[in-house]
Amino acid sequence: MKNKGFTLIELMIVLVIIAILAAIAIPSYQQYVRNGVATQAMNEMQRLSNLLEQHKARNLNYRGFSTTSITVPINSSGSEKRYTILVRDATVPGVALDNATALGQGWVMLAEANSKINYGGSCSTCNSLQDQNFSFLITSSGIRCKTKDKLIDSEVLTTTKLASTNPCGANSENW
Repeated sequence: MKNKGFTLIELMIVLVIIAILAAIAIPSYQQYVRNGVATQAMNEMQRLSNLLEQHKARNLNYRGFSTTSITVPINSSGSEKRYTILVRDATVPGVALDNATALGQGWVMLAEANSKINYGGSCSTCNSLQDQNFSFLITSSGIRCKTKDKLIDSEVLTTTKLASTNPCGANSENW
């Protein structure tokens, strides 16, 4: 009677092929997810910039715009959060537009990736997929840049940094 099963070598070859396919597919899928989340953050920033311009058209300045920060995905928290988008006064970048000290002549928006690059290695609520994703900066004066380097509000949202030729840093690019 002839045995009709698989040999150990045949099974190992199939497992190696599956492992190779997984090694190719998983990083590609993760990049696809990162690109989707980054696009979602950029779209939300575009939506907010349109709302800011509508606010200015009604009020002749940006002062009083009530949205100070949102998360992407909307209302997410902890490690589910991919981005935090901050809306600030361009002249006094540490101040929200709904603050009484805001001048309201311009705005700056920062989308911080929820990553260990931005918040440090001990961050327990960071999202590991975001470690290789962009952070974004956009202003009413036309600056649009993105970087995979550290880009957080306390370092970027300063008058000096925003007035520099490259507020997103040396390794940034326009978007």
